[in-house]
Amino acid sequence: MAHSSAQPNFDIGALIQKSWQIVQKNAAVLIGGILVIAIVQSILSSITVKLGLYNAGSLIVGGPLYLGYCGVVLRAARGGSPEFPELFEGFQRFLPAFVANLIITILIGIGTVLCVLPGLFVGMIYCLTYFYMFDRKSDFWPSMESSRQTIMNA
Repeated sequence: MAHSSAQPNFDIGALIQKSWQIVQKNAAVLIGGILVIAIVQSILSSITVKLGLYNAGSLIVGGPLYLGYCGVVLRAARGGSPEFPELFEGFQRFLPAFVANLIITILIGIGTVLCVLPGLFVGMIYCLTYFYMFDRKSDFWPSMESSRQTIMNA
């Protein structure tokens, strides 16, 4: 029995060119968004470390920030014009975004303790979680499963 697998035909050069056009068109929000996330997490980390709560601040707000940023990226990729306040839309779904971030962080931590490569592998498996949460308006677990299935079947 012949196994037929429909493999997508990617033109990596065209993908890079299109991606660069999207970044150029939305540079302020895309690059500024990464900087805002880095600054917020850095500030919260320095505060929580001083309180003896290692990285608790960035763990708490990381998920909602990532969720909002993924929404901005999706809007830009689909030809929209994302706006800076949209970076914070992830806070409207705070609990599922927080739980996703907590679980992914714990799994990556366990994988990293076992050996660095399992930690990287876990990170790759769940890299699409926030995109699925935003795009499908789904909860954290179905989004994590969709990410895992997408990556494992690629």
